[in-house]
Amino acid sequence: MKEIQNNQWIAHYRTDQPHFGLERMVELLALRGNPHLKLRVIHIGGTNGKGSTIAFLKSMLEKMGLKVGVFSSPYLIHYTDQISINGESIPEARLEALMADYQSLLEGEKVAALQGTTEFEIITALAYDYFASEKVDVAIMEVGMGGLLDSTNVCKPILTGITTIGLDHVALLGDTLEAIAEQKAGIIKQGIPLVTGHIVPEALTVIDRIAEGKDAPRLAYGKKIIRFVIKKAW
Repeated sequence: MKEIQNNQWIAHYRTDQPHFGLERMVELLALRGNPHLKLRVIHIGGTNGKGSTIAFLKSMLEKMGLKVGVFSSPYLIHYTDQISINGESIPEARLEALMADYQSLLEGEKVAALQGTTEFEIITALAYDYFASEKVDVAIMEVGMGGLLDSTNVCKPILTGITTIGLDHVALLGDTLEAIAEQKAGIIKQGIPLVTGHIVPEALTVIDRIAEGKDAPRLAYGKKIIRFVIKKAW
């Protein structure tokens, strides 16, 4: 395994301008045996409230005796801040080993197909990889930006959640609540239950339309049957 020091190589994949698209993630994860497809995923998007929603959800699932992986973004100090299982960050040695594997892929013979891969895509793929290898019962994945073309959106979740909709990243996602809701609602999957938070009507109308088009049952803020959906997944 190729030695790397302080993971400085990944800085070359850092960009201020997101390269939206899922093609690179699909290719990268395929080279790792598609770990994201071996996981029960709860996918959480929205403008605000994602962190607190994930914290409550993680606590609930852990109290059910489950092994819970959490991927959050962005990291505060170190990449280990983003990836944890039952509150324990990924060990640095394990992160280093996975980083070396991904560096080999990105510098190997498949490099042409991975052209344009970003730092966030690498860390997202690595998180899926780690959770699958550790056989977590559920992986809670936080959307980085938007939803439709966010690198986390390669999963096949058992549940999705959209917390709130506000005007964020308007240059990339759109300058109206409806346009942003369209992007956030990109995580809704065919037939998969969706839980929505306290969302303004104009944005909620867009989300409802997309959920209906995908036959995704929706549980709105204020209803008291969310626990049933979570339990039913096991």
